[in-house]
Amino acid sequence: MSKTILPIPVPSSANPLHVGQLYGSSRSLLLAEQIAEHKGLSVIVCNDMADADQVEQEILFFSHQKHDIFRFPDLETLPYDQFSPHQDIISERIKCLANIPFAKQGILTLPISTLLQKVAPSHFIQQRSLCLKIGDTRDPIQLREDLIQFGYRSVSRVEEH
Repeated sequence: MSKTILPIPVPSSANPLHVGQLYGSSRSLLLAEQIAEHKGLSVIVCNDMADADQVEQEILFFSHQKHDIFRFPDLETLPYDQFSPHQDIISERIKCLANIPFAKQGILTLPISTLLQKVAPSHFIQQRSLCLKIGDTRDPIQLREDLIQFGYRSVSRVEEH
């Protein structure tokens, strides 16, 4: 058992923990110690993506152990915008949704605006995921058919996500 700087017990569902007046990085220090005591995925809801990035970095600084980090970024578009979110953001969100069901312990950071958005159910993501690892062998024609079924376009040269 490691020695904690802020000895506050991990809250249970019956006894919620209310803490105030945490200034500077003291919020992240408290979160790092709570996460160390918690067995499971810890969800940290932040004001915006910049706040989520800062909290994530501070928790990693204060933490004595390595955590799996899941970032669920904001789409950075408004519901009535005529353009789609950036492809990197969509890729990161899909990666996060695909990996969360397998997380035994870790940290999920996301902005409050993202928490309020509807997302695809986990079974939908799992049914449409293709996991490739180094050393795997696949029939190229079957792989192509699987990718087309998942919504990819068959092109001679890949130029986008």
